[in-house]
Amino acid sequence: MGILTRLRHSRPVGLARYHLYRDVMLAWPRRCACNICGWRGRRFLTSGHHAFTLCPCCGSRIRHRLIAAALTRHPIATRVPLESGRVLHVSPEYCLSLVLRPRARNYVRADWATSDCDVRQDITRMPFRDGAFDVVIACDTLEHVADDRLAVQECRRVLAPGGITILTVPQSDEAYATYEDRTLISPEDRAATYGQHDHVRNYGADFANRVASEGFRVTCVDASSFDADYGAAHVLRPPVRAQDPWGWNDRRVYFAERA
Repeated sequence: MGILTRLRHSRPVGLARYHLYRDVMLAWPRRCACNICGWRGRRFLTSGHHAFTLCPCCGSRIRHRLIAAALTRHPIATRVPLESGRVLHVSPEYCLSLVLRPRARNYVRADWATSDCDVRQDITRMPFRDGAFDVVIACDTLEHVADDRLAVQECRRVLAPGGITILTVPQSDEAYATYEDRTLISPEDRAATYGQHDHVRNYGADFANRVASEGFRVTCVDASSFDADYGAAHVLRPPVRAQDPWGWNDRRVYFAERA
């Protein structure tokens, strides 16, 4: 490999290309904005199944911006004991940490797959005492867990009275019932059925009832919870709807209060 080829594929050149694209080519007109990091520009980036939904600065996706919007512009925010509370962030995303860490009294990051956290854990067997936290956040985690009901029960156990779990999951746009086939074992079969090789189910519109059955009062927040101009400016819906059979276009955030 020649010197010019190595240079073209080097990290400094890659970063320079990225910043040139983000800070120059995407800078104008400023049609959209991230309500987490404040980036503004012509459009967001494409990542995964949806075009123009990924913030090029903090990496937020629709689900993260919906949470940020709910915590500042929705009545549910008055019931989330976030200020000076004890917060457990499961499988923590950098973008959401920008929202949660400055407001929490104690902020704990927990994950089973990475050592870059405060605690290594299995969400179905969390190493915390009962009532240890005021808020638990788990975004797009339950679809990876074999026993999701046990995971929801654990979230309730570690919540103090009046605490809230904030949950998101990829959901079918059409199907009411959650679909799960335990005979699907291979990554290829799961990817073909659920849209991703490490998913074990595709949730339907019954997700709120599944959570409520474990002892929660559930409030659902989605793009329709905010005015259309705000939703468009911060891209709370995909600008281009994906046509995949598993859906995932209409993202929702579930605020589950310990009943």
